[in-house]
Amino acid sequence: MQGMSPNLASFLRNMQAQFMSLQQRTNELESLAATNARLTAQLVNAEKLIADLRSQLASQGNCQITTNASTSSAPTTPKEPGTEASTWATAAAAAHNSVVVPTALSVRKTLRPPSVRRVAASARMFAIPTGPKGYQYVYIPRSRRLTHREVRNSLKTLGVDTGRILDINFPAKDVVGILVYNQYAEKFQTTLTTVAIEILDTFDPLDPKNIADPKYKSLCDSELEEVAAELHSDRCLKALKYLRPHVAVPVGHCFCDQGWISKEDIPVHSVSGPGAGLWNANGLQPRAIYDVLQYCHSLHMLFITETWLLPPSRLPTSWSQIHLYGLPVAGNYRGSMGVSVLISPSCPYPVTQIPMSSNYALAIKIGSLRIVCLYLPLSMSNHDALAVLSSIPLTNDTIICGDFNSRLGSLTGDYATNTLGLALCQWLEERALTVVNGQLSPCIPTFISFCQNVEISSIIDLFITNMSLTNATLNIHTDLSLNSDHRLLSLSFTYAINPTSHAPPPSRKTWNLSRLQEPDVLKLYAHTFVTNSTNLKSTLQSTFEHPPSSRPPIDALTDEFNSLIYNSLSSSIGNRPPRPSHWKKVWNSVLQAAAEHRNFCYKKWHCACGIDRIHWWDKHLKAQAEFRHQVQSSKRQSWHAFCKSMEQDFSKAISKIKQLKRQRQPQHMFQHSDGPATAATIMCEHLASVYSGSILPDQRPPPPLHSTSLSFASASSPFVSSVVEGCMQFMPNCKAPGPDHIRAEMLKVIRPQIAPLLSLLFTICTFGPSVVTHRRSGALAAMATLTAVGACRSGFSLLLSSHLFKTFIQPKFEYGLAITCLLQKDVLLLEKIQDKCLQMIVGGHATSSTAVLKHICNLPTSTLSTLHSNPLFASIPPDLNCSSHIKLSKHFESFRQEKFAHFRLTNTKILIQACHPLLEVDPVLFLPATRIERGSLVRWRMGWLPGKPKECACGFDHTSRRHFQFCITIPSQLFSQLSAPPTDEDNIIDFAISALPISSTHPSPLYWKALLTILWHIDMLCNPNGNYTHETDHGSLWH
Repeated sequence: MQGMSPNLASFLRNMQAQFMSLQQRTNELESLAATNARLTAQLVNAEKLIADLRSQLASQGNCQITTNASTSSAPTTPKEPGTEASTWATAAAAAHNSVVVPTALSVRKTLRPPSVRRVAASARMFAIPTGPKGYQYVYIPRSRRLTHREVRNSLKTLGVDTGRILDINFPAKDVVGILVYNQYAEKFQTTLTTVAIEILDTFDPLDPKNIADPKYKSLCDSELEEVAAELHSDRCLKALKYLRPHVAVPVGHCFCDQGWISKEDIPVHSVSGPGAGLWNANGLQPRAIYDVLQYCHSLHMLFITETWLLPPSRLPTSWSQIHLYGLPVAGNYRGSMGVSVLISPSCPYPVTQIPMSSNYALAIKIGSLRIVCLYLPLSMSNHDALAVLSSIPLTNDTIICGDFNSRLGSLTGDYATNTLGLALCQWLEERALTVVNGQLSPCIPTFISFCQNVEISSIIDLFITNMSLTNATLNIHTDLSLNSDHRLLSLSFTYAINPTSHAPPPSRKTWNLSRLQEPDVLKLYAHTFVTNSTNLKSTLQSTFEHPPSSRPPIDALTDEFNSLIYNSLSSSIGNRPPRPSHWKKVWNSVLQAAAEHRNFCYKKWHCACGIDRIHWWDKHLKAQAEFRHQVQSSKRQSWHAFCKSMEQDFSKAISKIKQLKRQRQPQHMFQHSDGPATAATIMCEHLASVYSGSILPDQRPPPPLHSTSLSFASASSPFVSSVVEGCMQFMPNCKAPGPDHIRAEMLKVIRPQIAPLLSLLFTICTFGPSVVTHRRSGALAAMATLTAVGACRSGFSLLLSSHLFKTFIQPKFEYGLAITCLLQKDVLLLEKIQDKCLQMIVGGHATSSTAVLKHICNLPTSTLSTLHSNPLFASIPPDLNCSSHIKLSKHFESFRQEKFAHFRLTNTKILIQACHPLLEVDPVLFLPATRIERGSLVRWRMGWLPGKPKECACGFDHTSRRHFQFCITIPSQLFSQLSAPPTDEDNIIDFAISALPISSTHPSPLYWKALLTILWHIDMLCNPNGNYTHETDHGSLWH
């Protein structure tokens, strides 16, 4: 390049520089291209992974996954009007509704295989124990002060299984004590000696030389021994405190055998409970009780305040129930206040109710633990509230819970206080009581409501105790609505309850009666009864032939006869365990879905923010109203189905009414806080002292004279063996037994063998004067119970109610009338009470007539005098076979029909003249018709329709039975379809009703629909404010 010109050399240098620069840029571009290719491959893999994760998430959760709007081409769904259309609501909701797509880092990692130590521990659970049993302390030296953590870490480093070390203590200055199983002690010591650690076999923890505290230097040797034993006992008790419950008990027994602790220091089995729930229902709907119980499966009992239940209401659940019923509210069929406790079937503890003097508190006892639940109304004064609280006995281990309606401020974390709260704080401080809410769940409200569109909250549902709760947790379910402003609280804690044995409640005796149809079994049953009844028969025969001077032991003889039946059945056909009692399902899928939707909306409102809270609160109110509507609808459907089933089978209806009446009868019992066994013992001691004769005067009158020939020792006794045997065949089958557990099927199959015994027993029972019991005083009370069950205007049909009246109430009037001489005032009083009972069925007032009601229900209307002057008895012809029930019944029916026909001819009452001429149940009570149609027919018969005269809508006359035949507001073509009466004086509507067929199997008459339509028009004219839109297709049930 020396020969080149300077210009050419400069040009080549520039070209070389540009070439080098271009080469560098080319290398950089190639590097970027390689990086781009690598990133593209990673992006493809990432997108594939994201797609896989999205498909997995969609298959698991069924939830939509939001994607970026720039990468989605699907059209968006238009927003609903309201808050959903608001940009602010959308922005607020986006943070809550978006779903975070998991990345590769969030994928669950593969579980590591279990360690050798865990495998060995699991294998020991299924191995038969071998070697010595029990526990021991292994003592080794130490060079300095150590902590428990340092000892465990060092032993783990040396290869010791620290999971099998139960306790570590330091009994002396240079000694460590390690508690292990006897089965592991040898291996443990071998591991320590392998690394040159000395085992102190001769160490005695009770040696006074181990005491290094200077404060004990002045004590003598005997006192030092006592101190050493006391210190070692404290170390053992401290070890038991930190051991698991299932290990602490056997270790405690081992320490007791060594003499280190006493038997009283051995811990008992502790459980995580009893778990108690608290909830203010603010008016409990019985059919919705499962709505709250489905969240109480982990609880042993649930306390409910403000139940509003009235006696004898029960909740449809399998949980045991104890109720403190509320007070009735005037003008409403409900109560106020009220406290209840529901005990779970899985509760392993015996629960006993404690009597309380206050009407605001309900107390129970579980072992030595007492729980008192109370409700203090908001209207109660501070003085009365403190008086209720002071009436609660504050024994050891007492918990007080309930709705106090008092705000305690900083004590519970509430932002406000009230006057009752200040008084309650002072009351708690004086008695050293602790509020559990303030310790375990401070600042969490138990009451949330709205007042003038402003949310208010407070802490008024409280748990208060005078004991130290171990492992206690208090959960306040703020995310549940449950149709109440109050939240559900659940308290759980560890409490030692000594196991107690309590006898099960008495149950009904049952046998396999179906086996009596087998000839061999029946023969064995009869043979066993005859063989075992020899002693009883001889006793009865001896009592009959040689009457005692005093009353025979009838109860003892009856019990012996019953035991004879029991033993014969058990030895021949065997016993059968009774069926468990259970409630029918009242909670269906519709109610469950409505409750879940309500709780879903409430949770959304609870978690929402901003304007979204308004949107979800509005949805929650609608869902709550829908849930209440579904509950009421389910209640009505169940009630109508129950009434329909009762009307279809009268025998089952009578049996069911008996059961309901028995449940509504008050049951008085003596209770004691220590349980039923203690109550029975105290009552036995009291009765023994009463009947011991200690309270009788010293000077007593002589015993009454008695006759040697008793009344039952006569040859004219009606209880002949053949008569008893003949009557037994008419005993009904398939009837529930009484308290003696005996059914007709047990007696009828051995009639020849059992009749002689019953003949003698019945004859002996006739000893003593006969007493006629008049039950007129209890008739109204029994009728009130029957009305509450459903024999009323809004319940059962009039036909079923009249049958129930004849079955349960009428016998109370007729009992003893045939042999009793009644005065005229007694007859009038009897008629008045009977009319009152009938008025309760139809809802009539005190002066309304019951003559028509008695006739259409075919009830007896004539008063009966004494038997010798009774016309019905005197009408029996001498040649009539009175032993024939059919012939006697036909004669009585013809006699009553003749008397009624004469009564209709001589009576001028319009309603009686319009009734059916035959003595039988009026067809309007059973012909196919709806409740409203049947009600119109019955009210027309009774004269309640049209009722009290008033101005008619036509303007020509008042509403009356006569006017409606010509009223222009009722279409005239309807009357043209009715049959014309024989005379113009007869009412055309009454004649049409009386001409109806007497059987529902007959086809409906042509005028049936026109008749119901006429009554519908009359009802609208007389009651214009009623709702008549639901009745359009008249007479559709009877074709």
